[in-house]
Amino acid sequence: MFSFLTRKRDETIRSLEKARNVAQNNARIWSERLAKVERANSLLQSDLLRVEAERDALSQAATDRDKLRSVLFDIMSRETPSANATVKRMARMAREALGPDDQSIDLRGVDLANTKDFLAGKIALVFAFVWSNTPQGDNYWSEQNKRDEITPEARAILEASVRRAEGKS
Repeated sequence: MFSFLTRKRDETIRSLEKARNVAQNNARIWSERLAKVERANSLLQSDLLRVEAERDALSQAATDRDKLRSVLFDIMSRETPSANATVKRMARMAREALGPDDQSIDLRGVDLANTKDFLAGKIALVFAFVWSNTPQGDNYWSEQNKRDEITPEARAILEASVRRAEGKS
């Protein structure tokens, strides 16, 4: 009976040693995996910090750009006497360069009233007159219509055409 107990004890010890070896091997594998995950996490954290810094820099650049745009818009939208004088001088030069017959628009009836309303800022250019009936044509006035404000030359053409239609020039 003693040999039976000894054999059982030896088997138990071998089973326990085998279980210990498996547990040690699993612990080593999980430690290696944990180390890899920690390295990956560290890399991700540094990448995240870099991305956040880049995002903050881009956000600041966009804010600075928007501030500059706002300042430029304010400067451009101010009506100063010198700017008004420059626009009027350019309009006069355009009228002189274009001549009375080259670029004038034949404005009669509704077109004359609507063009005057456009020049007064009451209606949009698209409603002022029939573009295709002008020497400049549809493309010219379409490009003018896309702008926030028509060019001084286009304004000069319209003003001269209104004066001509009213018999003032």
